[in-house]
Amino acid sequence: MKKHEPFKIPIWEFELDINNDILEEYCLQFSKTTPSVTKSNQGGYQSPNLLLDWIEISRLVSDIEWRLREIQEETPLVVSNIWFNINRYKDTNLPHVHPMSYYSGVYYVKTPKDCGEIILEHPALPLLHHYPNGGKDALFIGEAKEKSLYIFPSWLKHYVSPNLNEDQERISISFNTTNGGG
Repeated sequence: MKKHEPFKIPIWEFELDINNDILEEYCLQFSKTTPSVTKSNQGGYQSPNLLLDWIEISRLVSDIEWRLREIQEETPLVVSNIWFNINRYKDTNLPHVHPMSYYSGVYYVKTPKDCGEIILEHPALPLLHHYPNGGKDALFIGEAKEKSLYIFPSWLKHYVSPNLNEDQERISISFNTTNGGG
C-alpha cells in the first residue's frame, strides 16, 4: 500500500489482485446494451450505477471494502454505488466532486499507453496561484495503472486527463462510499 499526502489530505493507492479480463469483458458487453449516462464525462461511455452484488463486480466491491477498513477503522464504510467509464481517444472526465459520500475512488481495469491520469486538486488551488511558487505541487497526478485502486475524500476536486491513445480505450471503475453502520 502507498499513502500519498501531497497537501496533508490522504490519497491511498493499492494494488489489487483481480481478474481484469473478466471485468473488461463485462464492461464492454454491458456498454453494448445499456445507454451511457452523462455526468462528468466528455465523450466516452459512463454506465449507470451497477448492482453491487453482480458476480462480475462483487469481488471488486469486497476488495474495496476491505481496503476501507484499513484506512477508516473507527467508522465502518461500505461501497454505496459503483459505475464504470470507457474512455476512447480524446475522451475525458471534467473536474468534479462526489457529494453525499465519505470517500470515492477509481480502480483501473485497462490502461494502454498514453491513456491519461487521474488528477486531484489542492482544495485551495485558486488561492495558491497568488503565492511565489504559483501553486507548485498543488496537483496530485495518479498514474493510471491496471489493477491500481485510488481512494480519496469525496470532496476533493478531481478529473481525468484525456486518453491520447488512438487505438485503445481506458476502462476504469469508480465508486462512492457511505457509513455502513455498526
